[in-house]
Amino acid sequence: MTRFFAAAAAGAAPAITTHDLRAYYVTEKGEKGENPETHKNPATTKRVYDRTRVVKVKPL
Repeated sequence: MTRFFAAAAAGAAPAITTHDLRAYYVTEKGEKGENPETHKNPATTKRVYDRTRVVKVKPL
């Protein structure tokens, strides 16, 4: 993983964080109907990391 972050810092790979990886993991597990168990409370995991939700915003 260190080489990946070094490549990202050098501009040779897309910037990605460990938070992005966790969000990807939670989203993939959730789409399969599995509990990723990253927090004691599953609602916290869904609120913070689930990327399947749709957020509606008003244009400026």
